[in-house]
Amino acid sequence: MHGTEGTIHIVKEAPDTRVKIDLQRFQQIITNLLTNALAAIPKEDGRIDVRLKQSEEKVFLWVEDNGKGISEKDKPFIFERFFRGENKKYKNRGLGIGLAFSKMLAHAMEGDLTLLESRPGRTVFCVCLPKSKGGSGS
Repeated sequence: MHGTEGTIHIVKEAPDTRVKIDLQRFQQIITNLLTNALAAIPKEDGRIDVRLKQSEEKVFLWVEDNGKGISEKDKPFIFERFFRGENKKYKNRGLGIGLAFSKMLAHAMEGDLTLLESRPGRTVFCVCLPKSKGGSGS
């Protein structure tokens, strides 16, 4: 999928499976992660990869971008309400609640949102959600 500021590449690395989610909450999490990634990637050659993986009991959705990364100084605070890193304070609009709210939404669905890695050229967030007890299907 091509946007005005980069490319979104979706990779499905897992077979079809049922996931226990609230669709509106899930949409809010994904919208926040993609919006943040779009703000971080370079105007030219910007790329966002969305990967779906799974274990026996959980499904993992990775959102990876090739942007500037999160500073080491900011990493411990990114899930705190109203925190806005130095790179975002004056350049981006927002209240600094997106990641904190998204993490709360993931917890409400018995899952989690974590930062797996961030450095210049690569940031990876992971949404982890439980599989439905019903097994596989779409």
